[in-house]
Amino acid sequence: MSLKLLKNSKKYHFILNPVAGRGRAYLAIKKIRNILRDLRVNHHISITNAPKHATELARATCNEHDVVVAVGGDGTINEVMNGLVDGKAIMGILPLGSGNDFAKAIRMPKRIHEAIDIILRHEKKTIDIGKVKTTLAGPS
Repeated sequence: MSLKLLKNSKKYHFILNPVAGRGRAYLAIKKIRNILRDLRVNHHISITNAPKHATELARATCNEHDVVVAVGGDGTINEVMNGLVDGKAIMGILPLGSGNDFAKAIRMPKRIHEAIDIILRHEKKTIDIGKVKTTLAGPS
């Protein structure tokens, strides 16, 4: 592993979906903790326990942490992003889902240590977000 210890005073919140990637995200907790500990990263890891819980966690902590990291797949990323919309935190992605289409689109590496390295170096990509609300009309 070629991660270097960086002077990094930022606070990170990792929101992990334990069922993402058919349980692969849950199995990676120890590895993630070890990497962050070895690099002396100021972090907290939360594990979701229900649908929309990642949104609640992100919303509740988006002004207490500098970076909130979605650990899971596209669904987890969507939930975390929805929780961060009005906050000050930057979003990171640790792609451990089964499809990881969004992570592929932004060329985020699959390997945990490589993705963490990118997150800690604050390699940023600006992504436009939007909100669409529709109302279904009945038959005319």
